[in-house]
Amino acid sequence: MAACGAGAGTTAVSLATALPPHVLSPVRVTALGSSVAQVTAGFLHTCARRADATVWCWGENFAGQLGDGTTSSRAMPVQVAGLVGAVAEVSAGGGHSCARQTDGTLWCWGFNVTGQLGDGTATDRLTPIQVSALGTTVTEVSAGAEHTCARRTGSTLWCWGRNHFGQVGDGTFADRAAPVQVAALEASVAQSSAGYSHTCARKTDGTLWCWGANFSGQLGDGTETERLIPVEVATLGAAVAEVSAGGSHSCARKSDHSVWCWGAYLDDSSGDPTPRSICGDGVCGATETQAVCPSDCVTPAPVPVPRWSAGLLAAALACSLFSGASRRSRQ
Repeated sequence: MAACGAGAGTTAVSLATALPPHVLSPVRVTALGSSVAQVTAGFLHTCARRADATVWCWGENFAGQLGDGTTSSRAMPVQVAGLVGAVAEVSAGGGHSCARQTDGTLWCWGFNVTGQLGDGTATDRLTPIQVSALGTTVTEVSAGAEHTCARRTGSTLWCWGRNHFGQVGDGTFADRAAPVQVAALEASVAQSSAGYSHTCARKTDGTLWCWGANFSGQLGDGTETERLIPVEVATLGAAVAEVSAGGSHSCARKSDHSVWCWGAYLDDSSGDPTPRSICGDGVCGATETQAVCPSDCVTPAPVPVPRWSAGLLAAALACSLFSGASRRSRQ
């Protein structure tokens, strides 16, 4: 079963149901029944992989990002045409979509003005076209706003598309219509996530590295300086289990199940370039206290102790103990 919801500004067509705008609670995408294995939401469209390994998309379709051979927006899921093999993963980006098949091939469709489909052109595609440069070696894909990244067998990372902020990670600002390797990461990538204009990758040693736009501190390196090659999010150490890059912020889950985020806040225009643990994740992180997050930092109940040790315990206990940043973007 799939369910979708939205806040202000979301159109009915992007919710795959004939409802008016501003759907404030989840509604079931009934056309997909109970057969959904994975779902991914793009800017104004959504795609789902069903249990039979087919892909179905709905929503805005100005550049063919639904993959049904048209540019007609759809209020209900339509099957992506031309994916002959079984799909193992799908990722929806800004105005394009990509699917990794079980044979290791990668197929993309939709908006291609900056080469984000990876086929060596800037031509929009209404149906999937293979990213032939990657052959049959793709093990993961992540579609960003106007760029795309794929992890290959051998744990190398390759990116392409818009590169105005260095989000492709090849040390330049040049858009790439075909995949180029993020060479600085070598053969050590365990997972990647492409955001709006930045990218992050988790390495096999548990460290996290990000690059691209940094006007809100979304790279997590303590600065607001854009980076053309990966820089380490050193605050998190070597314990990162998962990463997700957003519009102008990023979040990571650590191996202790705590969640850390950095970059732009939702309620103002300032950013925080240093990762902070999130109140409500059930883990009392290093940037939390019992006073500011009592739900995570619960004060333990007193433990009865023998009278003879009370003095020693008291002595031990006695010994225990945002800044706003201006937004800057490269024009």
